[in-house]
Amino acid sequence: MKSILTITLCCLAFAMTAQRVNSDEVNYIISFKSESNKALEHQEITVLNVKDETEVYKKFTTSKGRVKFILKRGETYRVQYFEESFEATMPTGGVSFFTKKVIYKTPSNIVEKANLDTIVFSVPPRKPTNSAALFQLILKDKKGKPLKNVTAWLVQSTVGKTYQATTNHRGQANFLLPIGYEYTLNLKDEANYKTIRFPNKPNVSVKKGFIYVSSVMNIKELERNDTVYQEVPLTQKPTLKRTVIKVTVLDLDGKPLADENVYLQGQKKVYQAKTNSDGETALMLPKGEHYAVNFEFRDSLEVLDIAKGNYTRTDKIRYKYIGSAAMKARILERGKNQVFWVLLAQTWSFRDSLAKARSPFSNFSYRMKDLNQVDLDALIQKRAEADWKEIQKNPKYFEKIGDEAAAAFYRNKDKWDDKLIITDLTCSMHPYLDQILSWHVLEWKFRKGEQFENQYMFFNDGDGKSMKEKLIGKTGGFHYTDSKTLEELTKTMKETMSTGCSIDGPENDLEALLDGVENKRLKGMEIILIADNNSEIRDFELLKSLNTPIRVVLAGTFWGVNEQYLELAYHTKGSVHTLKKDLERLFEMNDGDYVTIGKAKYRIYGGKFLKVDKL
Repeated sequence: MKSILTITLCCLAFAMTAQRVNSDEVNYIISFKSESNKALEHQEITVLNVKDETEVYKKFTTSKGRVKFILKRGETYRVQYFEESFEATMPTGGVSFFTKKVIYKTPSNIVEKANLDTIVFSVPPRKPTNSAALFQLILKDKKGKPLKNVTAWLVQSTVGKTYQATTNHRGQANFLLPIGYEYTLNLKDEANYKTIRFPNKPNVSVKKGFIYVSSVMNIKELERNDTVYQEVPLTQKPTLKRTVIKVTVLDLDGKPLADENVYLQGQKKVYQAKTNSDGETALMLPKGEHYAVNFEFRDSLEVLDIAKGNYTRTDKIRYKYIGSAAMKARILERGKNQVFWVLLAQTWSFRDSLAKARSPFSNFSYRMKDLNQVDLDALIQKRAEADWKEIQKNPKYFEKIGDEAAAAFYRNKDKWDDKLIITDLTCSMHPYLDQILSWHVLEWKFRKGEQFENQYMFFNDGDGKSMKEKLIGKTGGFHYTDSKTLEELTKTMKETMSTGCSIDGPENDLEALLDGVENKRLKGMEIILIADNNSEIRDFELLKSLNTPIRVVLAGTFWGVNEQYLELAYHTKGSVHTLKKDLERLFEMNDGDYVTIGKAKYRIYGGKFLKVDKL
């Protein structure tokens, strides 16, 4: 039978202290009672903004049946409790608080803990009688430890009495109960916990033990869009509806990571919590779902399967993590390096810190207006001839003069035959054009007539799109050529560069790689990415879709290597190539291992790399 609801607006003084609020907010206090004027305690109440459904609050009533929310003036909210609800509009002016009293008749899921006629066993009875049974109730937690000082009530509605006792240090409470009746066992946080019946026999003694877990959730929870922000005490116990997940997050040296966001991604909602100074946090998750564990810079550490069922569960999980603060510091550092690098190139017509010996671009700026005013093909041919002579005398010539791309290609000329060369040609990469073009000419000399096939793709992060147009996986800006002639290659490069400068630093490297892999005949071909080491990869989330080994040739590694490119090679079982080093087997590294590049160490954990110190 559907319950009948009576709501009475109460504007009288109230016992619950109003909390100080902003001028555009009010304290909204609701009191829930049964028809017999009993407070309905520890019941979940939800408040939802009718206009903005992302504003959701959940709280539990106090022992006096009250609950308090701080809500916005002028907004209308839907209050949901038990199987009922009502709407309330907050006043636009006047007092900063008001109350509402809710009388709830015959609630189907609420049982009063005691009738007015209550018998309290302050001194435990020891023996049964001809008309009353001795009942010994034993309560333990799920680990088998006695629960002391727990008050229990046995309610008998026919007799019209409630019998009350409190457990001792052994978790035991003794009752003397009239025989031949059925009793409802109520505990402080659990109405209708068990039903117990005593036979109609004299001098009966009954002992029953139960595992008791409180269903009270002492948590703070705020829901916005698909994210539920939680503050859960580490002492919180699981309930029959929710599991407690306790997470400890440590850095790579085993020290606690504070203020780290932990995300548990379900099918419909994300539950988020933040670690304390000890690197610990807890979340309460509804049963019946799978949850992926994520950090800000690391996804899918593992998946937790929390099945439905009449059980309680607490999971304790522990992770080592590079730390979001360390990752953000490295991103900021690389951004500063990239700005400096571009300004240096524009100001000096690009002479790098390794004193590049010469370049077809040394007499003019690398900008497009200058490239269109010179015979680029003739300059490249001239440079290639000079490089050919020098490399015959000194195999480390490219390393000596600081040509990073040319050095990597030369060292691997006998390994990399047919290739798809995917090159970042955004503004910061223009100074490396001569290396790429010169190597195209030189490779024919090194091959000495041997047949090989090179394909080229140049990308510029969107052909001049604005930031708001650059959608992940749909940015574009790809320019292909299969031509073996220098003239066609320089033409495609100039076409790519004509719209390739934008104010943002991150590039769409992963989209470019996926486009190249999907649109070219790549059987037996090496996939080589010539990347700007000082640019972030904007679409790094696409890495999970890339399953082809990538050879990453990095330009601009004077300040160290961008860890994203190490991770790219690690996950695709590819390699990373700098001015002097070929890192071929990164994917064989184990958690905690180091790799040394130049003057820096890079440490791996869970597939993530971080520059950790200087040697």
